[in-house]
Amino acid sequence: MKPADEMRILRPPWRAAATWLLLAVLAVAALHVVLDGNGSAFAAGECQYGQYGQYGEYGEYGPYGGGCQRARTSLSTSPQPSDAQLGWVVYDAATLSGGENPTGTLDFRLFVPGDVTCSSPYYQATVLVSGNRTYYSWEAGLIPVPLDRTGTWHWRASYSGDAANEPATSGCVEEPVTVGIRTSSVSIFLPAATAPIGSSLNAYVGGGGYQPTGAISARLFGPADPACTGTPAFAQSVPFTGQSSISQLVSLGPADAVGRWRWTLDYAGDGNNTPASLACGPAFIDVLKASPSLSVGTSGGSVAVGTGVSFDVSVANGFRPGGTMTFGVFDPNDSGCTAPSETQVAQVDGPGPYSVAFTPTSVGLWKVTAAYSGDDANEAATLGCPSLLVNVTRAVPALGLVSIPTAATAGDTLRASLLVSGGYGPTGRTLFRLFGPGDAACGGVPAYVEEAPLAGGGASTSGGFTVPKGQEGAWNWTATYLGDDNNESLSTGCGQAPVNVGGKGPPPQPSTAPPFEANVHFNCLDHTIGVPYESRLVLRYGFATATEQQIKQFLTGIETRLVVDGTAIPGVQRFWAKPAPAGSGWVAWWTYDTGRAVMQGAPPFAIEFEVVATKAGGDGSGTWQPGTVLGTSSGPCRVDGFQP
Repeated sequence: MKPADEMRILRPPWRAAATWLLLAVLAVAALHVVLDGNGSAFAAGECQYGQYGQYGEYGEYGPYGGGCQRARTSLSTSPQPSDAQLGWVVYDAATLSGGENPTGTLDFRLFVPGDVTCSSPYYQATVLVSGNRTYYSWEAGLIPVPLDRTGTWHWRASYSGDAANEPATSGCVEEPVTVGIRTSSVSIFLPAATAPIGSSLNAYVGGGGYQPTGAISARLFGPADPACTGTPAFAQSVPFTGQSSISQLVSLGPADAVGRWRWTLDYAGDGNNTPASLACGPAFIDVLKASPSLSVGTSGGSVAVGTGVSFDVSVANGFRPGGTMTFGVFDPNDSGCTAPSETQVAQVDGPGPYSVAFTPTSVGLWKVTAAYSGDDANEAATLGCPSLLVNVTRAVPALGLVSIPTAATAGDTLRASLLVSGGYGPTGRTLFRLFGPGDAACGGVPAYVEEAPLAGGGASTSGGFTVPKGQEGAWNWTATYLGDDNNESLSTGCGQAPVNVGGKGPPPQPSTAPPFEANVHFNCLDHTIGVPYESRLVLRYGFATATEQQIKQFLTGIETRLVVDGTAIPGVQRFWAKPAPAGSGWVAWWTYDTGRAVMQGAPPFAIEFEVVATKAGGDGSGTWQPGTVLGTSSGPCRVDGFQP
């Protein structure tokens, strides 16, 4: 018997079937080990070798294990976030697990409130799947659409499945997202923490929400209202005009009080946005006092002693300044401004200017200080020593020399009198010199010299000089005032006080006039004549009223002085020519001094006079001819017998 036959006889039929089944299982297992990497054959056979799947679970190979089923993937989802507000952007998260290296796609869809069947997505994004993990809708790279209505929204996530994994889907109501109205916001940014009083207070007011309407109300409360409960000092509305957020510069003011100013912001909200506010306190700006300075409008410069001086001082860069301005005046002996010789106080009401006026009483450098006290809105300010200076110089008096008499004969005694006017209380001594007829320029040795004290503004020779015989001709007196601490020294010119000495005449008659006790002079400075350039003047003068009789006895020896543009013309010239270039004209005026005296107690009186300026010679230009009257001046002059 062949072994085969023996085997067939000894083994029953069921054992042969079992053997074949065991061999098939081993063969499939071996093939899976080689091709499927030791995975589960029942889980992967159909997924990796789909050509066998056509036989189904009970196909031709069913008795040997059948076709494998796809993995049943698990899909869990979580909306991001689950509570939202209008205008927010939301996402969805879906976690795949239990799959066999899943591929395919994940489809995320968002549905608006009221779409209970999830039929029309508001937003959709598809993400490629590569394995078991958590996937997010934002991985699709699509920009989500902000939520535009309140209520309950729903996400729905769907996995497509693949050859080895079953598809999976979340339900329509499994991922709710509750959407409420937007929590709006307001904000403020202050560019500076402090500002000087009088400034506008600036701030950037911002806010946002979901398509907000209305406006943000910005209010500013002054230092007197720290709780912001009263009427705001300033207020401004910042409206929303369709944009979701705003930032606008507001400028409120000017701030008119020193201290802490506080901001509040209020937004009433609307159907899509909650109210929002910024309470009193966190946003503030401190308003500080102004820092003014003192500016000088006028300065004393240089003046003669006894001349009034004034300074104008203003409060610059202040805010409605009040308080006081205190001036200190310091004499030349106080170089450090330690003890004022004079103090003046002015009430400050605004920027000014405010003046200090004084009269310096000595020669030297005088100093003035100014101190502003400040007030509730302004810091103090000073002009210290030596900010304001005035250089005080000696005064220059005027000299009037008179010869007594003005005409004499041999044997007569010649005397002179000097009037020192102006200046600043001149004192000291005078020096008289008499020059004979051979010295018309007064440049040689004087024939007579006498020193006399100055008293009451005048000095006179006491002894005088007796004219010897044979000395007829023109004699001339000169006088020098020697000056003092406050007055310059100066001299008269030669020829201002001449004496004409003639031959022997009849004996003089005794005078019946009362004794002289005061010099008399009169001044017509108020009467001037304007004449063209390059015009010589011939002057005529006369006294035309009855008052002439009152002073007729004093007219002998009257002296006329011509002053042009403020400069005295020396000598006894009756004409004077203004040099070129031609111009608009010039002004001349005259003074007259009798050099005589009136009685003590004689009342002042006036004289009427007329002065005529006449064109002389053929010089000059224009249409004026010789003899043409260029100008006249007339009127009263005051004669005062009491003035020294």
